[in-house]
Amino acid sequence: MSETGVAPAERPEVTLIVDDEVVELTDFVSRFIASTLFGMLRALKGVPPEPSEVTLRVRR
Repeated sequence: MSETGVAPAERPEVTLIVDDEVVELTDFVSRFIASTLFGMLRALKGVPPEPSEVTLRVRR
């Protein structure tokens, strides 16, 4: 596991759904989203150090 929270050769399973449509992601974008999210989570108290799954929902 790297400092980003995602192993370099590991492709995280990231699903992006916008207005009920799945958006296809490249390996780079999947790793970018996962690394960014896990980095933010590490700063939060009460979050396990290595969560196996994270759900984030954003609505306007």
